[in-house]
Order: sequence, then structure tokens, then C-alpha cells
Amino acid sequence: MFVCLRNKNDSYDVINILKLNVLPVIRFKTFDEQKICEFVRKYDYPYYAVRDTFKSRSKLFNFKIKKEELISYCKNLTNFTINVSTYGFYTHQLCTGEIRIDKNMDVSLAVSNNPLESARGGAQNPDYMLNTTIYDKKLDSIKGLNQVIDYIFKHELFDLIVEFASFDIPVGLYNEDVVIFELRSLY
Repeated sequence: MFVCLRNKNDSYDVINILKLNVLPVIRFKTFDEQKICEFVRKYDYPYYAVRDTFKSRSKLFNFKIKKEELISYCKNLTNFTINVSTYGFYTHQLCTGEIRIDKNMDVSLAVSNNPLESARGGAQNPDYMLNTTIYDKKLDSIKGLNQVIDYIFKHELFDLIVEFASFDIPVGLYNEDVVIFELRSLY
């Protein structure tokens, strides 16, 4: 699949078009306390994540905001998302990070098996950082990675950096064992 993703908004749009599994998420251009409260009532979890929708690796990112602190955290923000946080599922998280499989079956990845890591943390502090091929047996030894690779093949997410987490239980909007956070190409 060739997709030119210029920013996180493009990523969210493609994720929605392809109906990839995500944790419940809502986008904001400006702060809207009523919408935040409605989202929290609909998806009542102990932790939420807030992300900048324009800048990759933004300092705004926080994946461990308690429900009671969400309104005050977001009060002065613009162009952000709120989603249910993986932190609420950490006892079931197998691996997280980012992976790219190209059409030649070359693989580059940065992955962590630390269940307390976010996908960003997994990519920045990986247990595994590899540039190899899909045929490398080392990939089989990374707990939870095979289900991510299967997901990429199933949805034909080749030539994209896929930011993900895998779980030993079904989670997300489509109740699957892989959640996609972001797809990247150019940014």
C-alpha cells in the first residue's frame, strides 16, 4: 500500500478508512469539556492518553492521565486527541513499539516487551532493535510480535511505519489482539 501520510491527522484518517483496530479515540481542534465528559462516560476507563495531532513525538504526549485529571490536563490544548490508554491494560500487553515491513520483506523494528511502556517508549527504549528480513527466526522470539506481523500482512500495511501494541486479550473498538496507534510515511 502506498500512502503519503503528511501528519497525524492523515494517519488517523487512513486508520479509520481501513478500519484498523484502535483504542477508543476522539479528536479535538479546541478544548471542549462537554465532549470530553461524554467520551469519558461512553468509554469509562481509569487512564487516558493525550496526543498532539500535528507533531510527531510531541512533548504534549502523555499516556497515563487519570480520568479525574483529564479535564485540567486538556484545558489549554488545541489540536489533540484523547484515547483510552494502554496503561489500563498493562497486565495483558505483550509488546509495543514500531515496525516497518517493506514490499521486499525487509523489516526494521524497535520493540519493547515491557508492559508499562507506551508505543513511543517502546520505540525509544527498545528491548529489540532490528534491521532484518521477515524470514529471520529472531522475530519469532519476540513475545507478541507474530500477531503484529500477521496484522500487517492481513491489512497490507507495507512500506509504512506502524506504531502498535499487542495483547493477550482482545481490546479496542474491534476487539482484536493488536492495536494501531499511528501510521507514518513522510513525517
